[in-house]
Amino acid sequence: MNLDVCLVTGMYPTPDAPHGGIFIGDRVTALRERGARVYPFALQVMDSWLLRTVRHVLRRPTSTPWTTPTTPAGPNGVSFDVVSIREGLLDKLLNRATGHRHQARRLGRAVRGAVGDKHIDVVHAHWAFTAGSAAGGLAQSLDVPLVVTCHGSDINEMARNPRFTGNVICTLERADSVEFVSQALLESARSLGFSSPRARVVPNGIWAEEVTVPESTDEVIASSPRRILYVGSLRRIKGADRLPALYDAVAAQLGEEIELTIVGSGELADRLREWGSGHRVTFTGFVGRSEVLEQMRASEVLVIPSRNEGWPTAVLEAHSQGLPVVAYDAGGTREAVGDDRLICSADAPIEELAGKIVAVLRGVIEIDRRTLARRAQDFTWTALADRTLAQYEEIAGD
Repeated sequence: MNLDVCLVTGMYPTPDAPHGGIFIGDRVTALRERGARVYPFALQVMDSWLLRTVRHVLRRPTSTPWTTPTTPAGPNGVSFDVVSIREGLLDKLLNRATGHRHQARRLGRAVRGAVGDKHIDVVHAHWAFTAGSAAGGLAQSLDVPLVVTCHGSDINEMARNPRFTGNVICTLERADSVEFVSQALLESARSLGFSSPRARVVPNGIWAEEVTVPESTDEVIASSPRRILYVGSLRRIKGADRLPALYDAVAAQLGEEIELTIVGSGELADRLREWGSGHRVTFTGFVGRSEVLEQMRASEVLVIPSRNEGWPTAVLEAHSQGLPVVAYDAGGTREAVGDDRLICSADAPIEELAGKIVAVLRGVIEIDRRTLARRAQDFTWTALADRTLAQYEEIAGD
């Protein structure tokens, strides 16, 4: 069955975050390769010209762009049709009064206009709210089923804000099927009141051709200095602020020179660059996936010091190159890593995380790198797309 899918997302690449929603693009590509016709729409909210002028006069910053970008394309080449609305002061007040249901309704109508007379079998929203709610209105108007995928912060942060909890859970309860990128994220939603039995776990994946199985279990030779890698957004929720203390703790415990490579961009970049200027730290900024994998092949351990995660894709990318991952137990990280020896409790001191890294570098924790790479092969985008297509066919046939 070749289905027509309208995909609605608030996560997509922008000039400031070229890596934004890269896994959404991967899902689109995989679904298309399996025969689905996918129409991806990116939601954007902008301040009205009057409201932006008022903000400027009052010196109140705004993060919304001036203009609507055209078909933003991510590193994987997938383009999105942008659907945008402008909000004035009255809209802001109505959003506050309705927990952003007003915004979701407007976005839903805007997407309906953009869809036009296209035939649609399923509407699939990525991000519980407001994308999920906007897509719900669209699905209702088209009389087709709705699938919502929750990725992490939409549940772990937004849904835990009392202003949004009710709207997020209501959106999920009304969906015909709900995907969560990890079991931990599903359980987090359950703790907030989500009770629908129509829930599945479909994590993010990796492309099969990117997996490199080492010729031996110890193909990576100890380097000098010892090479530690961080890949991700340079934000507090990702634990990027913990990197300086982690660097010092690893160096003190290991007693050898270490080199930290930081791959990514974000709000903490300047602060980290200032600190890193006095240490053996390399900053790459945002780089494409091929360079990320190259950095992983050249490193000895990847660290994920996040405070919260849905399903950290960097784990599978690292495993695909036979690289072990040490991480805090944050959201779906334990599931992604798959080895409790490499996980620290969420409230563990940074010295404990450093100790895990040192144990890997010294071989105290033995790592079978071939097993890591083979494990990554269980999470290919193609296999995950088949799972999503199966649920499309199930609910579209009801």
